[in-house]
Amino acid sequence: MDDPQRFADMVTEQQNLIAKLGVMGLTVNAQVQPLLPELRIATGVVIAARTGDGDYWGDDLQQGDVIHSVNGKTVTDVSSLLAAIDALPATTPLVLQVERGGTLNYLVMERD
Repeated sequence: MDDPQRFADMVTEQQNLIAKLGVMGLTVNAQVQPLLPELRIATGVVIAARTGDGDYWGDDLQQGDVIHSVNGKTVTDVSSLLAAIDALPATTPLVLQVERGGTLNYLVMERD
């Protein structure tokens, strides 16, 4: 399941770009779940691709990571992820609960 192209046909820049993180994200739904069979939490946003530098640095998001929360706020889709990031003051670090390879981790990212 480590095929980097597995999400390529599902993303568009308009709907899936999360510019502040420098990634394209897909809402975990019935179409995406079969591509993530080891998923422990059935909602969130999977990283479909990296687009370059975002506004944050620190722990790196990887293709296939699933973001479940931002600073303790649950993320269920791309729009809730964007809203959670946008609601934070510019100087507040991000603490993302991320599922990677069936393991839940916390990634910390700070703003430039």
